[in-house]
Amino acid sequence: MKIVFFSSVNYGSLFIDYFLKNKIEITLITNPPKKAGRGLKVKRSFISKYAIDAGIPVIEVEELLNNEDFIKKIKDFMPCFGIVIGYGKKIPENVYSIPKNGTFNIHFSLLPDLRGPEPVRRAIFLGYDKTGVTIFKINQEIDKGDIYLQREVNIFPDDNYLTLRERLSKISIELLDEFFKNFKNIKPRKQKGSGNYAHKFKKSDFLINWNEEGDKILRRIRALYPLSYTVLPDGRKLKIIEAEFFPLKYEGKPGELVSFVRGKGFIVRSMDSSILVKRVQLEGKRVMSGVEFIIGRKWLIGKILGK
Repeated sequence: MKIVFFSSVNYGSLFIDYFLKNKIEITLITNPPKKAGRGLKVKRSFISKYAIDAGIPVIEVEELLNNEDFIKKIKDFMPCFGIVIGYGKKIPENVYSIPKNGTFNIHFSLLPDLRGPEPVRRAIFLGYDKTGVTIFKINQEIDKGDIYLQREVNIFPDDNYLTLRERLSKISIELLDEFFKNFKNIKPRKQKGSGNYAHKFKKSDFLINWNEEGDKILRRIRALYPLSYTVLPDGRKLKIIEAEFFPLKYEGKPGELVSFVRGKGFIVRSMDSSILVKRVQLEGKRVMSGVEFIIGRKWLIGKILGK
């Protein structure tokens, strides 16, 4: 079996491992190298290097629609399926129609709910207790193709973006294996209805608003892990990596660093509760515990964060 595999994300490597283990011949389609780092050197993506190291043919391409050379390469490969995971671009009809059985997207939600580019983060952000994985056939409408397989997945109270994404990835591989083994017997179904749309987050969404309810603040921290942040009185950004509710309700204004708890972290007031901050990262520094951070900065007690 031959697969043309569209992916630009690091965790796409898990699917490459699956293909190799099952002796499935693949060609990876991914984005071209980009300038990165201080010297703006051109660097390949992780998944591109991963595939090359594994001896897999890689096509790094920007333009798909009118790229005759690219289209010829795919046609000459004669794939049975196209599989897409975290590719980040709309695939045109003259490309997704090339594989014999069609091209299929592995989407991290229970479609039609949470169509769009950020279904994992949005599920946590919106307070869902369940999400899932959907394998659907790509058509001209984004995330609206016929559903072939779907599996529900629980979201646990302590899940953040990384833990949930990793679990969804593993379940996706199980579902993909089922898809290949039973493809001829699967009866696809049309998507009905809509649901919430998984919009990309704006830069402003990553700044914690301590005037919000504590539950929403904690969902933001988990959904945007490890990138949500507050601002110290001196203007430096402090990423909040891990936090939880603290049972005692301290008096203070929203955003006020009201106290610290030995061996646990420091306390910040939200609109309606006390938030125990357990792990942080000050800009330019390594990730550290809330305890380690506050020990040398007790002058912050009584100060307002986020301004």
